[in-house]
Amino acid sequence: MLFICMGVAGMLFIGSMIVYYRFFADNDSDFHITKQEFAALQDDELIETAYEWTMKYDPVIHGKQAYYKAPEAVQNVIAVLMFDGEVLNGGFVQFYYNRRDELWINYAQAFTAIRLPEVAGILSASDEVFNSIKGTMPPQNGDTIAFSNWYKDNPLCEFDDPYADLEEEINAAVIRYIRENIGSFGD
Repeated sequence: MLFICMGVAGMLFIGSMIVYYRFFADNDSDFHITKQEFAALQDDELIETAYEWTMKYDPVIHGKQAYYKAPEAVQNVIAVLMFDGEVLNGGFVQFYYNRRDELWINYAQAFTAIRLPEVAGILSASDEVFNSIKGTMPPQNGDTIAFSNWYKDNPLCEFDDPYADLEEEINAAVIRYIRENIGSFGD
């Protein structure tokens, strides 16, 4: 499975996400960067900076209303980064398990907006599979055995590799999309 293959890189990524969530949730601080500074960033800094800056709109931390206050381009980047982080860390099974409360976000539309219709197609297909099996999903009560067992023979795992194979294209599309909508990013 994808989450096993991620190994150390996946653990470092999720560890950094936890640090960010704890920092922003506990300290009520925001990362500030001007529009001019944002525009001057090199491509290799853009996604990480966008991730940090968009935390002020993160629906997990600040709720749905904060997300909807963000410009549409920012909402699309948030959705793509949230989805990408979950899937690359633990696959589609983890995404649907952890983000069940954020399924009101139109993730497929976000991938369409950044001009990745093949990812939107993968996501639409996975939504259909999820809707057919969501009744078998264990509750979010800390039962790691039930969660781990949900991975076994889960048809959502079939989407992990096709998605992971597109990671370079996804990163390039996010960078391009931010550049095209740079006026929406920064304070």
